[in-house]
Amino acid sequence: MSEHYGAQVLGNESPLSDELLAMYFKEPINVDKKLRMFSDRVEEVLKIKTLNLDTAQESFFSLAKEPLLKAFNAVVMQYEKESVDRIKKLHTIQGIVIIVILLSLLVELLLVYKARNKKQI
Repeated sequence: MSEHYGAQVLGNESPLSDELLAMYFKEPINVDKKLRMFSDRVEEVLKIKTLNLDTAQESFFSLAKEPLLKAFNAVVMQYEKESVDRIKKLHTIQGIVIIVILLSLLVELLLVYKARNKKQI
C-alpha cells in the first residue's frame, strides 16, 4: 500500500491494478473501511477504564474474523492471480527470446558453413 500512497502524494497513477483498487476502496470488499472500523473499535476498547477482557476479545474476533479476514483473503487471492499472470507473460517472453537466440545461432551456422564452402572451392 505504501507504493499506492506514495504515488498519490507524487500525483502519479497507482501501481495497483483496477481490481485491487476496487478491493481496497470500494464495496463490497472495501478493505480500507473494514480496517479503519477494526482500528476504531480497538481504540474505543482501549479507552474503557473497566475493561472486560472477554467482551473485548469477542468484539475483536467478531470484527476481525468475518469481514476483515475474508476481505484480506480476497485481496491475497487477487495478488496471487496477478502474480501468476505476470509469470505466464514472463515465460512467454522467455520462450520467444530462446527461439530468437536459436534462430540467430542457426543463421550464424549457415553463414559460417557457406563461407567455409566458398573457401574450399
